[in-house]
Amino acid sequence: MHKDHSSLPVEDASTTIFRYMDFVSFYSLLVNQSLFFKRLDKYTDVLEGQLFDETVNEYFEFRKNIDPYASDEEAKTWTNNEAENIKLYKAWTLSNSWNIAEDENYAMWKIYLRGYTEGVAIRSTVGKLKEQLDNNKDFEFYSGRVKYGAVPKNDVNQFTISTNKRQPYIYENEYRAIVLHQFVPDADRRHAKWTVGAEVKVDVKELIDLIYVSPFSTPWFLNLLNRALSDHLPGFDHDHIVYSKIQDS
Repeated sequence: MHKDHSSLPVEDASTTIFRYMDFVSFYSLLVNQSLFFKRLDKYTDVLEGQLFDETVNEYFEFRKNIDPYASDEEAKTWTNNEAENIKLYKAWTLSNSWNIAEDENYAMWKIYLRGYTEGVAIRSTVGKLKEQLDNNKDFEFYSGRVKYGAVPKNDVNQFTISTNKRQPYIYENEYRAIVLHQFVPDADRRHAKWTVGAEVKVDVKELIDLIYVSPFSTPWFLNLLNRALSDHLPGFDHDHIVYSKIQDS
């Protein structure tokens, strides 16, 4: 089910979102009828789910203020322990990401197709995504806009850290759904429940508003796409497939 949280401002349900993927990823979506939620520590951005240096410095100053007799070394050790404890949650947090936009984006095509020419972008809305997540009873979901910049120390929690990225990624304008606490406890420590991530069942036909065909795709790709949709998403209106308006060879 989907839940709101005060740390994640509620987004308007009509907000348009895109998810770009190569054909293999899209085919997996059709076959499995599920969205893949990846562990935060498996993203290419190795700093995902970690404190910014600015926030680490705030923790250091906080420690010095509550114990003025603590040495810099003691305060640094305490601060590093806090940062490492927060970092542990990366392996226990799952995430699924979308791009907030009114239309397709050339840079997003380039980045998410990773050099492939055949791919699609599915367009949906925040409301439809939340509805699908709410219908799934296997997990507890939260979602919100990603913020780009350091989280102040007093605002640090699992929600803010899991939806926070550094400024170089601001072009993504990301909307992110997350699942927390995905660990298996034992006598000594907590272990991540998933090796890479988890499949989350959704009604793909209800989720998708439009399917955009990659601007780099070759003519035969449309036939392959139509066949895949007929086989794995019967009843989908093929009029909802649109060609990219970008012309770039």
